[in-house]
Amino acid sequence: MDFLPSHAIIPDSMEDPDVLALAARPGRVFVSHDRETMPGHFYRFLETGESPGLILIPQALAIGLAIKELYVVWACADEGEFRGTILYLPL
Repeated sequence: MDFLPSHAIIPDSMEDPDVLALAARPGRVFVSHDRETMPGHFYRFLETGESPGLILIPQALAIGLAIKELYVVWACADEGEFRGTILYLPL
């Protein structure tokens, strides 16, 4: 499992569609707390591009549980399994 912290590569002012494109270029599944606007941006992004997927985690989910859920997804999923889809955690 390889995570890149968003603060290292995503400027605070970057719009959601640009963030999705930034994650898609190197083939990374994007993990976000934004369950309000990100799904709509994601599906619009798929109209013109491809994405390895989006995982949405509620902001209120305890960090330990979020890590556990992400680990389960990583351990059980095949590469490319979430291409073009949204996975809502917790499972």
